[in-house]
Amino acid sequence: MNFKFALPALALAAAAGFTAPASAAVPIYSPKGTENADSYIFSAKKSGEVGFYWLGGISVGYTAAFSYSVNSSAFTTVFASNFATPKGTYFDLGDFAAGDVFVFKLTLSKPFAVAGNTIYSDPALNDDNVQSIYVDSYGGGDFGVPLGSYTYIGFEDIMGFSDQLRSSDFDYNDDQFAFVNLSSGAVPEPATWALLISGFGMVGFALRRRKSLLSVVSA
Repeated sequence: MNFKFALPALALAAAAGFTAPASAAVPIYSPKGTENADSYIFSAKKSGEVGFYWLGGISVGYTAAFSYSVNSSAFTTVFASNFATPKGTYFDLGDFAAGDVFVFKLTLSKPFAVAGNTIYSDPALNDDNVQSIYVDSYGGGDFGVPLGSYTYIGFEDIMGFSDQLRSSDFDYNDDQFAFVNLSSGAVPEPATWALLISGFGMVGFALRRRKSLLSVVSA
């Protein structure tokens, strides 16, 4: 795993002799204060390098280490402290096969009252099952991040409603990342699954009924 500092995107564009596309601002979650209802499955878009640019965050002073797991493997730590990592730093996580599945984790170390708390990108792994991330598309251009197409992940570093110091404000901007070569498939909520299954059942019933009517007519 390697890391480097991003060079200013506009300078790179000028040196290459072409006009860069318009920049997009770092995504902002809305409605702030309400838990994100979406869940996500992260995977490599294609075989090759997966990495991210660190975008910093708006934190309440919680120090956190960031790590990842691939295909249910043990977690690998990328950096030990969000506050010690300059914004715009790029981290190369390595080469992976298309479809490899990622789970991300924050491990808090300070303040003492929350030390050891773990917050995952998969809410099912969180102690309170609260969603701790927000995902969006991002075009780069901030903190020297080159313009491009990124998967933005914003973490809430307060552990839902069970944090020892405060309840989550659900703004999802405490720790922010812009991932390269990472897809995020939204997982339907249970109610959506029920609606889909019901719909499939109705379609199946209609097809069976049509088949029965055709059999009667042909007879």
